[in-house]
Amino acid sequence: MVMINKHISIKLSFLTAMILSVAVLFMVGCQKGTVESVTLDISLDSVKYKFGDSINFRFSGYADNIAYYSGEKIANYPTVLGNRYEFYNRTLAKGKAILQFQSLLQNSGQLNTLSVLASKNFNGKYDSASIVAATWVDITNRVILSDGTSTAFTSSSNIDVSDFKDSAVFFAFRYKAVTGKTQPKWTINNLNLTFYARGIDSTNRVTNDTFTVATLNPVWKAVNILNKSQNWSVSTTQLSFAGTTSTSADNEDWVISKDLYLNRVPTDKPTSIIKTYTDAMFTSFRPPPYTSSGKYKVTFVSSNASYAEQKGRVKELEVEISP
Repeated sequence: MVMINKHISIKLSFLTAMILSVAVLFMVGCQKGTVESVTLDISLDSVKYKFGDSINFRFSGYADNIAYYSGEKIANYPTVLGNRYEFYNRTLAKGKAILQFQSLLQNSGQLNTLSVLASKNFNGKYDSASIVAATWVDITNRVILSDGTSTAFTSSSNIDVSDFKDSAVFFAFRYKAVTGKTQPKWTINNLNLTFYARGIDSTNRVTNDTFTVATLNPVWKAVNILNKSQNWSVSTTQLSFAGTTSTSADNEDWVISKDLYLNRVPTDKPTSIIKTYTDAMFTSFRPPPYTSSGKYKVTFVSSNASYAEQKGRVKELEVEISP
């Protein structure tokens, strides 16, 4: 059985940050004077359990406040966040950002009318002057676009855009066509920008979390540069440029995402706050059974606190769930 017992002295500023980040993780008690050290200890009869077993954590000693982290990874971001204590203050992660979408070209009277671009210095003002002032990197050569020979949508393949992480980035589709030839129609759908975070937890296990950074809703805004009679149409399901006849004037129109942070990730949260200073101390705790097999590092973060002082302890136990 792997058990790690850490005695920690928690400073006021650290405690305040934890309260804000985990929705009142440590509720400050009303007692005055010297704060006693946390004496809480936690043990298990076994570290191996079957899927669906009830696990009984045995408690001895005392703490005013106790938070429970099950050690489970993110299950359905952003609906269900992770519950791993080692990531309670993680806001940026290493990993890979992948852009995917489908495109369809119709009435292809001229070639190379659609470009895919990215900018890290666009000012977020969706007007022609701001677009011209920004530096845009053309990433069209990373993308597979429809060639207009089929009525079926073409998958872009997995477009690696990891080189734009670590600060805000804007992505754009630019339509440019000239008069004298039929100006084609473009449709973009099934767009997803996903960040695959990869890290190492405190037990040296590889962790893989998946975050949806952007879809078509509600991220994109259309900007007209040339020919105000034509522009992108934006909906929650697709981006489309209708195209026009060969007699139409030159067209340049952009549709640009909001600012996106590819590797910014949410902090993990406690599974539950199982005790505050108003609750009586208990001798056992049975959380809901795990829903997946695997190894989990369970963490209990406990504290005693007054208005002027806090003392805390972190207790970690590793459990293994088998089918």
